[in-house]
Amino acid sequence: MKVTHVLKDGTRMDSMKGYLIPYRDDTKKIYRAIAKAAMSTRDKEQSA
Repeated sequence: MKVTHVLKDGTRMDSMKGYLIPYRDDTKKIYRAIAKAAMSTRDKEQSA
């Protein structure tokens, strides 16, 4: 199976590797969710 990523501007990419998703109003929710998950994982590892 082949996955093709289609960006908002119509650009098609075979891989998202190395692509930096810009921080804007429409992407800040995902950045915050990723940060929250990363901090939760870090906190669990530090308390173990």
